[in-house]
Order: sequence, then C-alpha cells, then structure tokens
Amino acid sequence: MSIPHLLRRTSAATVLALATVLPAQAETLVYATGFEAPGFSTGPIGGGYYDLPQWTHANGWSAWPNQPYSAAPSPWAVVSDLRAASGTQSLRMSVDDSSNSQIIVGRTIPAPGLPLGNFGVAMNLYIEQTADSDVTWSMGLSDGYATLIGMSFLPDDRVQFGHRLMHTSSLYTPGFDLHNTWLTLRMESNPADNSSVLLTVAGRGQTWQQVVTSPGGAATSFYTSGAYPSFPLYKDGVAYMDNLRIGSDLAPSVPVPEPQTWALMLLGLGALARSARQRAGR
Repeated sequence: MSIPHLLRRTSAATVLALATVLPAQAETLVYATGFEAPGFSTGPIGGGYYDLPQWTHANGWSAWPNQPYSAAPSPWAVVSDLRAASGTQSLRMSVDDSSNSQIIVGRTIPAPGLPLGNFGVAMNLYIEQTADSDVTWSMGLSDGYATLIGMSFLPDDRVQFGHRLMHTSSLYTPGFDLHNTWLTLRMESNPADNSSVLLTVAGRGQTWQQVVTSPGGAATSFYTSGAYPSFPLYKDGVAYMDNLRIGSDLAPSVPVPEPQTWALMLLGLGALARSARQRAGR
C-alpha cells in the first residue's frame, strides 16, 4: 500500500499524527512550559494581593483578580492535575459569578520582546463549559499598555480576531465545536508573508486557518483570559491551558490525539515500515 493511498483513507487527525514523526524545523523559543513539576506544583499560579510586584508569582506569572485585601493568591487560576493535554498538569482558569466575572493570567516576555514581524504563540486549550455558558476565552499579546493582538473563542463556536489598529474586530466560523475537547491554537507570522498573521485552530480531527492583518510592533507580555460579556447569562465556565510556546519560527505543534488517533498512527507507522521493506527487496 502506498503512503499517498494510506493518507487518503485515514482521517485528518491521522495525517497530523503522522506528521509528528517527521523532522521538526528549527525554532527559537523565548518561553515554553507544560506547567509540569518540578517547575510548577499544583495550586495558585499568581501571587497575593500584597505581593511586590503586585500579583506576581516567583516564576513570572500574574493572575487577576485576587482575593480582595487578602494575602492569598487568586483562587481562580491554579496549576491543576484534573486535566492535561500531555503530562499530568495544566493551568486551570475559572469564571464564577458568585466570586469573579473574569480571570486574566499573564506572563512577561523576556527582553527585548517579541517582534510581530517574526513571532509565534502556540498552546493547547480545553474549554470546559455547558452549551448555554456565555463565557468567552481569549489569548493574546500586549506591549505593556494594552492588548496588541489577540483572538477569542466565543460560546457559539466562532473565533474573533482583533488588534489595536483595527476599527472593528473580525468574526470567523471554523465549522466545528470548540468546546469540551483539546484544541491546538497557533497565532504566528504568516510564512508566506510575514507582514500578515496566520491563525490556526485544530481540534476534533479538523483544522481551520485564516490569514489576518498585523499591527506591527513588538509584544512584551502574553495573556489568556475568560470573561462574561456585557449582558451575561452568568453561566460559569472553566478552561485549561497547556503546552504554551512563545517564540519565532515555531515548529508544528504536536496535535492532541482523538481517542482513536494513536491506533491510527501505529497503522501509519506500520505502513511506512512495510513500504521501506518492499523498496529494499526490489
């Protein structure tokens, strides 16, 4: 069986899985984490209300809001072992109307920052919420003053993109359910034209991509957040972030497999081995 014939018969998830065995391109990372031990232990990732600098944890992460006038850190952003895209831990973020209407978690990007002419941000996100939840989750980059560029994931499975030079944000429909599954998210310089930006959302064996405009400049911090809209239904939401990479020329992300993907990948690797033996016997 030829490799092209094999790929025509398998799912998109299998194609992505097979791609992980190919050599990865060179990449430059300015920060990467899977929120695993020993660098991270389970518990709050941010600092307490009275920490100096305020809200900042020793490993460089900040979380807001904190418990008002409390030495305790934010209970709504914690390293958790409840769910993980890989390994055993991830960052759990929650929005709870009884306590907080939003959560913002961020980290400073080491100097000199991240020029948007050649940049990449990749991560896994699991949005765990019911169909009637109205929490929107976002990821983006800031230049220290306000959001520079970012994309959001709306409760109705649309993707919203915006940057500070746009008059209005843009809305896109990837065409698959973005909730209650691990997504692979990428926001990076467009390889075909680094003056633009390429957005990628992959999940449930499908991949959506969109080329958008770039505001230029350089980012000094990364953030992810969740919030109710202006007129909320106040249905709580939870999201998990894992395998964050920030840098330039990022290698393709390792996709999070659907339940059947590992078996299909083994099938693909077996086909590769058979093909090699057949060529050697000619």
